[in-house]
Amino acid sequence: MASAEDIGRYRTNWQDEIESAALYQAIADHEQQSQLAEVYRRLAATEEQHAQFWEAQLRAAGQAIPQRQLGWRTRTLIWLSRRFGPQFVLPTISSLEQADDTGYRAQPESRATPMAAQERSHSRLIQTIVGGMRGGMEGSAIAQLEGRHRAASGNALRAAVLGASDGLLSNFSLVMGVAGAEMNGSGVLVAG
Repeated sequence: MASAEDIGRYRTNWQDEIESAALYQAIADHEQQSQLAEVYRRLAATEEQHAQFWEAQLRAAGQAIPQRQLGWRTRTLIWLSRRFGPQFVLPTISSLEQADDTGYRAQPESRATPMAAQERSHSRLIQTIVGGMRGGMEGSAIAQLEGRHRAASGNALRAAVLGASDGLLSNFSLVMGVAGAEMNGSGVLVAG
């Protein structure tokens, strides 16, 4: 019989999987390069299978399956992906996948399944794509992955993505520093 702690863990795992499936599907829908879009669709399908596994665990424990709702973080990542492109959110997704990389190995229900290996594979795959954006791969290889810059290099895209990220973070840090140091709103407004 599943304990209350187990049931809570099943629900948490289920929620994580439905959010990952929705996120990968949204990225696939907005990826311009068809081969990469197919990779994201496969990731979404695997995450959906994982969600169904946890649904089965909940049912076996006599629990109702909650209505599917995405959390604010997933909804935000989907919005950012639609607005700025999948490459904009991939570093965040890579961090999330790395955090999930070892989770299923320690859980007795998933030990005999391929889920832990699949999650490790997802993590490595996203790291490879992100590494390509950050200089881990040659510019022409990034161009082939992206399908946007067929010729010379992906260095311009990489510089634009990293520059935009650095610029946003620098401005955010400046505004937060001023907000923490100054009480009136006009100083924060001027800093922004």
